[in-house]
Amino acid sequence: MTYTYTAYGLTVSVPFVCPSLPAASADAVPDVTVVYGTVPMKLAGAVASNDNWDSGFCWQAAPGRYLLRGGLRAGRFLVEDGNRVTLDRNSAAEDERLLFHFLHSVTAALFRQRGLLVLHASSANTPAGAIALCGKSRAGKSTTLAAMIQNGCTMVSDDLTILRRAANGCTEVLPGTAMMHLWDDAAQGVGLDVSGLSRHPMRRGKAALQAPGKQCLVPAPLHKIFILEPCTGKNIRLSRLCGTDKFDALLESVYGPLFGEEHPGLFTTFTSTAAQTDIYRIKRPEGRWSVDEVVELILNG
Repeated sequence: MTYTYTAYGLTVSVPFVCPSLPAASADAVPDVTVVYGTVPMKLAGAVASNDNWDSGFCWQAAPGRYLLRGGLRAGRFLVEDGNRVTLDRNSAAEDERLLFHFLHSVTAALFRQRGLLVLHASSANTPAGAIALCGKSRAGKSTTLAAMIQNGCTMVSDDLTILRRAANGCTEVLPGTAMMHLWDDAAQGVGLDVSGLSRHPMRRGKAALQAPGKQCLVPAPLHKIFILEPCTGKNIRLSRLCGTDKFDALLESVYGPLFGEEHPGLFTTFTSTAAQTDIYRIKRPEGRWSVDEVVELILNG
């Protein structure tokens, strides 16, 4: 049995239930098809996330192909040509883990292969446009997003931000799912009660939250990008990037590997985004709660 949903503007047909995705119309033609099948253990001539392919969760990639190993309770995904995914499901696989991998690493690979710019970032929409919050894991992207929503913003996406050039030449952010994940202490810090909510499929210290009524449903023009970084000391430090530093900041925020063969027009997206968008780096102190100050700086600074 297959199920058809919409995600980031695409219609996807998948062989497992995706409760966090809106159902597509009955007559919708899938842009992406996910099927069960045999997936090779390795890709020839590929770059890899880890030199040790037997070390658990990892990926390999080559132009037009992306192989994700999701672990014993998931399986292996092979993403090809931006429209086809083969899932070699393990016998102990859990649907929630499959869904997590599909909505993160697999979706990122699909859009990279389609020539779009994919950032490791959460994003919120404001009256001035979308704000992308970039950073490595535990940089505070989701926590800052949740605090911005509490301050009247709408959610665009969590952890994965997909950019494209609109017809007018400006960069816009595609709306993602309404699901976000927060560490329990972070949720408490922004005033959210997560008791009784479902948990992150791999990080049980995180709760899964929906953002009904607070989600952006259409592409939003990109307004600013903030690179979040933890730092020592007690003070928040904000710096505005200029010139090639903006381009470098975008490169460091890309989700996954890039291949020139996959992205003939991506350089134009990079350069136009860097030229049109103010990009800042925020260093926040690790030793104290500073999210409220960071949000104040982002929204009013």
